[in-house]
Amino acid sequence: MKKLVLATLITASLGFSQLAGATQGTITFNGTITDATCKVKIGSEDTNGTVTLPTVSKTVLNADGKTAGTTPFTITLSECSGLGTLTSAKPFFETNSDVNTTSGRLVNTLTTGNATNVEIQLLLDDASTAINIASSNQGIAAQPVTSNQSQTYNFYAQYYATGASTAGDVTAKATYTIAYE
Repeated sequence: MKKLVLATLITASLGFSQLAGATQGTITFNGTITDATCKVKIGSEDTNGTVTLPTVSKTVLNADGKTAGTTPFTITLSECSGLGTLTSAKPFFETNSDVNTTSGRLVNTLTTGNATNVEIQLLLDDASTAINIASSNQGIAAQPVTSNQSQTYNFYAQYYATGASTAGDVTAKATYTIAYE
């Protein structure tokens, strides 16, 4: 019995010594909330817009990495106010449950009548550089904004096969905020 108690005490003290040697620290998070605001349009619609991709055959999305239906869309900022010392802004796509955090693409949120093995990929204005929505560095350059000038950001959306896609509908939603600099 004494040996069991002694073995337990030695094992416990070894575990505590590892914890005692752990380094502790503090992480401070700083940020700024601004009065700055701009009027936002998605294409010709207001703040919430819809981008309709063309209907494509599942045969063009028959393997992982295949893309189709590349469609342009814009986010326009205008009538910016409360900027203070801020001189530029850019759209930032937020990571949420509508984003595949591994691929950085938008998932199909439909559960009935939906296509499978397909995501929506957003592209920068060159129509070839993918935006990784799960990344804090999305490659979107901030542009100058003022109260009397509008700024348009050009993007593209396309179907992206994650395997052999099946026929069906696709709906994906991107949440964005405007980041001021």
